[in-house]
Amino acid sequence: MALLDYLSKILPSKRKENPSEYYFGLDIRHGFVIGSVWGIEGEKVKIISLVHRNFHPAENFPENAHSLVEAANIALDEALADFQPEPEKILFGVPDSWLADEELKPNYSKVLKQLVRELDIIPLAYVSTTHAICHLRERQEGVPTTAILVEIADPLSVAVVKAGKVLGSKEIARSESLPRDIEKGLLSFPDIEVLPAKILIFGKGKMSHLKEELVSFNWMGQLPFLHLPKIEELEEDVSIKSLSFAGASEINPHVHLEHHTIPISPKQTKTHTAPQTQETAFVQGDIEDQYAGTAVDTYEKNVQPQSVGNVLDKLSPAGIIPKRMPNLMKWLRGLGFTLVIPVIIVIVLILAYLFLPKATVTVYVDPKILEKETQIVADPKITTTDEANKQIAGKIVEISVNGTSKAGATGKKQIGDPAKGAVIIYNKTQSSKTFPQGTVLVGQNNLNFALDTSITVASQSAVEGGISFGKSTGNATALTIGPDGNLAAGKELTIKGSSPNDFNAKVDSAFSGGVSKDVTVVTSDDQKKLLASLTGDLKKKAQEEIQGKLTGDMKILEETFVEKVLKQSFSKNAGDQASEFSLTLNLSLKGTAYSDSDLKSIVGKLVETTVPEGFELDLSRTETQATVAKVEKDGKIIFTAKFKAKLMPKMDLEKIKSEIKFKKPDMVEAILKSNESVIGADIKIKPELPGPLQRLPLLPQNINLEISSN
Repeated sequence: MALLDYLSKILPSKRKENPSEYYFGLDIRHGFVIGSVWGIEGEKVKIISLVHRNFHPAENFPENAHSLVEAANIALDEALADFQPEPEKILFGVPDSWLADEELKPNYSKVLKQLVRELDIIPLAYVSTTHAICHLRERQEGVPTTAILVEIADPLSVAVVKAGKVLGSKEIARSESLPRDIEKGLLSFPDIEVLPAKILIFGKGKMSHLKEELVSFNWMGQLPFLHLPKIEELEEDVSIKSLSFAGASEINPHVHLEHHTIPISPKQTKTHTAPQTQETAFVQGDIEDQYAGTAVDTYEKNVQPQSVGNVLDKLSPAGIIPKRMPNLMKWLRGLGFTLVIPVIIVIVLILAYLFLPKATVTVYVDPKILEKETQIVADPKITTTDEANKQIAGKIVEISVNGTSKAGATGKKQIGDPAKGAVIIYNKTQSSKTFPQGTVLVGQNNLNFALDTSITVASQSAVEGGISFGKSTGNATALTIGPDGNLAAGKELTIKGSSPNDFNAKVDSAFSGGVSKDVTVVTSDDQKKLLASLTGDLKKKAQEEIQGKLTGDMKILEETFVEKVLKQSFSKNAGDQASEFSLTLNLSLKGTAYSDSDLKSIVGKLVETTVPEGFELDLSRTETQATVAKVEKDGKIIFTAKFKAKLMPKMDLEKIKSEIKFKKPDMVEAILKSNESVIGADIKIKPELPGPLQRLPLLPQNINLEISSN
């Protein structure tokens, strides 16, 4: 066997590295945490497992975060189970209430620092739940999110998002009515003229049982909706999935979330099943890139194992091995065979140490944010685009729809007959007294009776042996229905408004005939709920018909529709006895359509901007969007168009590679930070060597330098 072939079998050779990386995720919610293990495998992001764990904050939370730390430790430990390799870094998800101006409040910053210290782990970053969910939905739907996000918890969290921007977030203490709680939270945003017409609900477990209550609520009673909002339930555990996706897309911007799950091979992980008495649940999910043919992997690809001989053959033409190599080999043979192998091994190892390592250096820079904003009007009164005045042509579209729907009545009402009987009225005064029809007589337990006719009672008179009270008999009827008015003869009564010393009464013949029963009746709330439900159904029908009539790239936005009830007829009035009732509704829907290409043409003009010296504009880092700001009575749509870009500082990558080659990592970071635009760096060297030997490659071409904003 040739010597070099022999060495190639006993010495370590360069093999393809597994490019997979795994991280911990910890999503902190109100009263519970979700711990997860997730990883990036090529261009896939895989959620290995996730675990829910409750905790009970102390009265002085967040100063005392012991219960949170304990719950986080258990959740991450159970999520890890016996999966290998164990992650070294963690990504945090935090409630919106922990942030102020997109920065952690100082007391909550201490909580995260305590978690990092107690868990003995390296922090990656933190992100709020609302931002993470909006980021995920934008990637899924292709447009920035405009919606109201509601986390069903105690307290309730309500956030208003327009075009991907969080306008505000509130926490509301829970009551018995979820819609009223949401309404209370939205009323605390007085500066928002028009609320998004979509409410997204999410939380711990399924939310479908809450949708019916929310759909039937009168949202337009006090809130500035242009029409009834659409209620949607987000997928279960959306917060931890959004958190993982947010972290993954920062590392590799091309990853994509899929909604199905796939089984994980036992070679990848061993799923640990917790006892059913615990709250632990493991979910396997798959997040895959849908952009076929995209090359984003920052790891080495197509690296084939090489023998030492191949390495020498490749390096020799470059002048690394001297041309006097034959004399050197002759000298080595003169040393004897026993010394040849160790010497060659040392030479090969030195050459491998100098020329084989590869490194990926991610330089984090502080970009300049460039923003422009303008207003664009879609006007039905014009027919051509006016770029100078930022106006595009609009078209009024109107349609009417009819429909009928039924609903069950929920009200309760008592019906029946009042008791009737005869009474005797006594006059103890010296003057006669006439009691008009309707005079109220009061019995025990405040039961009231009314005279059916007027009664005149003579005054008292003197008789042998004393005084005789005047008296007269008449009929009376109980003022309330039911058997309580059935009084026996002889029962004492008083006359309302008269003193018992002057007048009194008693039952002459017993009251009878008082009966009652409970029946179901239609209430005004029943009518409102049916009206809201049928209106929503008819609006969907009308929108589909209107959209079907549009041609070309004409489109109409849901926010621009104005609805008008032409006719409505309930089969039962409020208070009528019925088990169910129906509504026939005739609804008119009118909106303004516009050309999408016309709008994009004017928005695109915002990109034409002057880039400051020392920076460059990367079109892949720009965002343009147009959102409806206002719909006027004459049908004009006022759009707010925005352009936002990250201007990256210009950097000579080849010069930087030359400066950092063969330097130790701490020295590399110091060199990079000498540039005022650099705020940090992440250095990965392969293969990993002991600290004193850890250096960047000697060859600049073996250094992969990436510039990123953090």
